[in-house]
Amino acid sequence: MLTSGQVAHFEAFGFLVLRQLFTKAEIATVKREAEDIFDELRADNYFEGHMWDAVQPFLERRPFLSKIPDDDRIYNIGVDLVGPDFILIGTEGNLQMGDTPWHGGIPAEDFPSHIKIAFYAYPLTRETGCLRVVPGSHKIGSADLLGVLRD
Repeated sequence: MLTSGQVAHFEAFGFLVLRQLFTKAEIATVKREAEDIFDELRADNYFEGHMWDAVQPFLERRPFLSKIPDDDRIYNIGVDLVGPDFILIGTEGNLQMGDTPWHGGIPAEDFPSHIKIAFYAYPLTRETGCLRVVPGSHKIGSADLLGVLRD
């Protein structure tokens, strides 16, 4: 369950960082199962680091990962931020190296509230690919705050 401060942070900035939500043993299992999925996808093709591998559905492909959407630590994020009648519309896994252009849609008035829950199993820094968010760009009716950042 999120605190009122965490919910307020999300509403203001559009993101939350929930460190150590899983134990080290659980993260090791997440990494192993995720790597197994990507290894299976690539077969004998080595990931060269300048590509982007994406898999959908993702969590449903391995035993531990498949339990994550129902885990209260994850499920309650949806409840606390969107409400008890939220719907999981999909899971995906991404493996990417290199730059990613700014992206994201402009929240529409007639589109249901939604969130994305992402797991970063490896430490990220400014130099290695941290997530950057434009505060306010998640609010319905906001201007396209990402427009100036796109090529």
